[in-house]
Amino acid sequence: NYSAYTPPHVLIGSFIMTVVICGIASVVVLIRILRVDPAEVQSQAAGLVENIFVSHGQSVKEGTPLLRLDDRVQRALVERLSAEVAASEAALRQEEATLTNIRLEYQRKGALYKEQFISRQQYDDITAKLSVADR
Repeated sequence: NYSAYTPPHVLIGSFIMTVVICGIASVVVLIRILRVDPAEVQSQAAGLVENIFVSHGQSVKEGTPLLRLDDRVQRALVERLSAEVAASEAALRQEEATLTNIRLEYQRKGALYKEQFISRQQYDDITAKLSVADR
């Protein structure tokens, strides 16, 4: 059972807070305060503790940083995923440019074919190329 007295700056229950890692990624952490004295703190994020800011048994107010996790693994993951996103965006831009070019070539060759300046085979080739690229 919990004590009948709870200091005004301590709430018993579950709290969700977002921890920003190096300004580029955030981790949602669930903290459960099960008792006022001593409080049990749990985190959904696992990792090695880099720094502890409070002493055993020390009273703290809501919002006081308790510890810092080593974020090197998370930062490396963010950097890798950012690089993958950048590469995917570059590939998408290249595919869009290629499709635009094929559409323009189709329009040009369509006009040339109507005037019989190119063969049916040349027109069929660009039509097939556009069909494949436009999927």
